[in-house]
Amino acid sequence: MDVEDYAYSNAGQFRAIAKSLGYSESFDNGKILFSRNGEEFRYSMDELKTGNRSKETKEGAVKESLEAVSKFFDKEKATNLDEYNKELADKGISVIKWENIKEGESDGFTIIDSQRKVAFTGKELYEYAHDANILLDGKGSEIPIPWNEMKAAGINPEMLSEADKEAIRNGMRTGMLHFSIEDNQQNRKALENENIDYTIKDGKLNFEGKATAVKYIVSENNNENRKKLSQNNIDYTENGNKLKVEGLNARKLAIAGITLIYPVAGIALMLVPKRKEMKNEFKKEDFSLTKSELKSLKKGEIVVKTQNGEKMLFQRDKDTNEIMSVKMKDLKIPHKIAGVELTPLQYEAFRQGKEITIENELLNKSIKVRLDLNEKNGIAYRDERVLKEETTEKKEETTEKKEIPVTERDRLEYISKNGAKGIDDIFKENPSEMTAFLEKHNLSKDYASYKEVEKNFSTTNEEKGKDVGEKINTQLSKLDEQIKATAKDAITYGRAYGKAETSSLKL
Repeated sequence: MDVEDYAYSNAGQFRAIAKSLGYSESFDNGKILFSRNGEEFRYSMDELKTGNRSKETKEGAVKESLEAVSKFFDKEKATNLDEYNKELADKGISVIKWENIKEGESDGFTIIDSQRKVAFTGKELYEYAHDANILLDGKGSEIPIPWNEMKAAGINPEMLSEADKEAIRNGMRTGMLHFSIEDNQQNRKALENENIDYTIKDGKLNFEGKATAVKYIVSENNNENRKKLSQNNIDYTENGNKLKVEGLNARKLAIAGITLIYPVAGIALMLVPKRKEMKNEFKKEDFSLTKSELKSLKKGEIVVKTQNGEKMLFQRDKDTNEIMSVKMKDLKIPHKIAGVELTPLQYEAFRQGKEITIENELLNKSIKVRLDLNEKNGIAYRDERVLKEETTEKKEETTEKKEIPVTERDRLEYISKNGAKGIDDIFKENPSEMTAFLEKHNLSKDYASYKEVEKNFSTTNEEKGKDVGEKINTQLSKLDEQIKATAKDAITYGRAYGKAETSSLKL
């Protein structure tokens, strides 16, 4: 089946490719039947939903296609796909719109590139375009960055390092810069009120800080636009006859592909001056920070808070003393770090700002990582020298941990400490022995439930579009504890061995 030559990441994309190639589909005995000119192929949803897009073989082609398509894709024309598909056909592109998906959901259509043999969602295209500052106006136009605005703060944009320019283009913070503004009473008062150190030279006030770019979208302030934004939980501000959406909300709006009336996209440059001390700018009606939490922030730790059902992460910018914040649902957490796939429990712990340990068995190395909003990629790695010392000190201990238990009692003890992962370790090389062992010790049901929840964890965010990580993490933790408890009971009550094994009584 020539559909299998394409890169796809879920069942919906596979079906879209099949449709673009002229296959019809129907359901037959619990499977999807694809038919074309006498050909018939059957697949279950489970067979298709994991996709075949591995980084090694397909991701390069997907990125190449995203770059190419963003140069001619017109999101306004895409609102009428019947007509627009005729135009796209000359470029080897087809767009499949899925029915019964509410307005604003970014996975509402799939793009198929027959030239590069890849498929990806509208969300992926809009996300790529937003991050690359591309307007998707059919011309590949870029949102211009107002570099000249920096001159007002004494920065010659031509003298910026390439790393700082790249940070601004990507909406991130630069390294520390030296700013210079006019020496007048108003500017002095503004700096002093913000507790910012400055020097005076040649009629200028000089201070340090960082620069960043904030993307925004301005549109008409009318009922239709306000309704679209509210329905999609996108915050905005009103300024007379204009609505303004900026920052993370502008990103959400761009990625969702919601069509506003008369939108104008732009980028504003913002200065983040260095304060002498950390300043708490979060009011009680927002996310008030306690003295204890402020103390944790001063240490560089991440603080997680919930208010009105919304989780927020806070951390101090170590260079400027500003308190940075981000909504947890807007965090892009990688499922793979340092080449190692995170378990669901590791993923959720990392997402909550906790330090986790990643084991790379192929390299026989472990590394400790945690979320860090100060880092460009959002990940902080423990100091390499400390890791080497830990590895040396715990070399024998690590070797012991890697030994897989063989006897029944040792296996139960291992599972009582390691839970579901312990079962995976023990039977990785001997899967045929697993079923009988688990049934004998009443572990089958909980282990099967754990693996099903774990499987759902990897597909929920992509296919259902719901942020349910914490609920799933709670389920996994409960099941894991139950597995440990059951294994411990088997040892305690001698289920595996009988009383005679531990008793010296003779009849």
